[in-house]
Amino acid sequence: MTEKNTFYRQLGIHPSKIKESNFEQNGLIYELYKLSKKDLLKKYQGKVDFSGPDIYKETIISAMLEEEYNIKMSTDAIKKTATRFCKINKSEKGA
Repeated sequence: MTEKNTFYRQLGIHPSKIKESNFEQNGLIYELYKLSKKDLLKKYQGKVDFSGPDIYKETIISAMLEEEYNIKMSTDAIKKTATRFCKINKSEKGA
């Protein structure tokens, strides 16, 4: 399913690497976190309806990770991971 998804191919992310590599996993989380809630809803292929106003994008990302990659992460962990990954990439690019 994810091999056909152009979003993952565009980023060069392979499903088998995501579970093995923290860098790949964190990169995926960061790329998903950068998207708007509207874009995440388009990419989400699960059965749960997240279109309500009280749903945050971290909840959608958490559901996507669990359903597609069997990775369980809390919404707080997703936000922290994305923030850290952004800081690390900025510091590496600046160095």
